[in-house]
Amino acid sequence: MQETLRRENPSVPEEPVIHLSEGKSVDCKLLTAEQRRDHLTWLAKAVASEVPGAAVQQWIAGPNGHPEDLMARRDDPLVRAWMRDAEAALIGAAKKGDVEAIAGLSTIYGNGAIAEADAEKSAMFDVVLLKIKESEGVGTQNFGRVVDAHRRRLGTEKMRAIEREADAYYLQCCKAK
Repeated sequence: MQETLRRENPSVPEEPVIHLSEGKSVDCKLLTAEQRRDHLTWLAKAVASEVPGAAVQQWIAGPNGHPEDLMARRDDPLVRAWMRDAEAALIGAAKKGDVEAIAGLSTIYGNGAIAEADAEKSAMFDVVLLKIKESEGVGTQNFGRVVDAHRRRLGTEKMRAIEREADAYYLQCCKAK
């Protein structure tokens, strides 16, 4: 990954100061302001070019490259604008079948990270993820449990409506892939 970052993001020096920790998160404490700015510019270009996973990476980077601002400065108008833009980028990527963006939307609606918490939207994206995994023929047991948990929380009738919505969404974004 560091080699890829170096090649595709010229702001990362030959001896990167980005240290990947367990879970593959990036320790940004050592990044200079210029490196942070360049990384955000690179991410914005990747999102605009519809690179799969780019919208999620932009969301993870946080406002101005400071994810802690999502908690510390949540009421700041600039952070609020960033949150709306990050949500819109995830929505756009998900509509094009970006599985990471679909999972990201489930997360942000599930926990209210950058958008208003919405259990029904979170459930709908989880059902879409289940459908994607089923179509890939990979293990769906964990996704099935997540959907079952939504069913217990939201009720059978509400989940039927959500599953119909997820069917339509899946057909538009992902079926042809």
